[in-house]
Amino acid sequence: MGMFTELVMAAQIKDDPEVISILEFMLDNNSTIEDNRGGWDVNNLPDHPLFSTPRWECMLTADSPWFPGKSNSELRFEPNYYDGYNYYLSIRCNIKDYDLELELFLDWLSPYIVPEGFMGYLMYEDSKYPELIFITEEHKLEILDIENEFTNNKEDSENG
Repeated sequence: MGMFTELVMAAQIKDDPEVISILEFMLDNNSTIEDNRGGWDVNNLPDHPLFSTPRWECMLTADSPWFPGKSNSELRFEPNYYDGYNYYLSIRCNIKDYDLELELFLDWLSPYIVPEGFMGYLMYEDSKYPELIFITEEHKLEILDIENEFTNNKEDSENG
């Protein structure tokens, strides 16, 4: 059984029409996959494990009373006078992460994030510390479990 898990992140997203359309769909609580408002082919979703999970459509707007505050996710765009638009994704959501939907979402999105660096955190319901989310120069997802880092560093200093 999964734990309630909170995702808090902010990132600039590459101007990829399919990715932007899917994100817009995932953030629209009033649409259904049958609406196909994003312009992508619902019968030809990206070949990624995220899209075989049962709750991928609603996960970015999910909320529970487990974490303080209210979930709020949005995709905004601003004109870029050089080459179109800059897209900015901000997410604060939490779900019972049964199928690791949050981690799969981050894995799917990581190639489309610019620039690399710190992006946010995942926080599990029974954890004392969050896991920090980074995107590497190669656009790969890296999650740093700082609880283990603190424990290992504390043990090293005590033994050392």
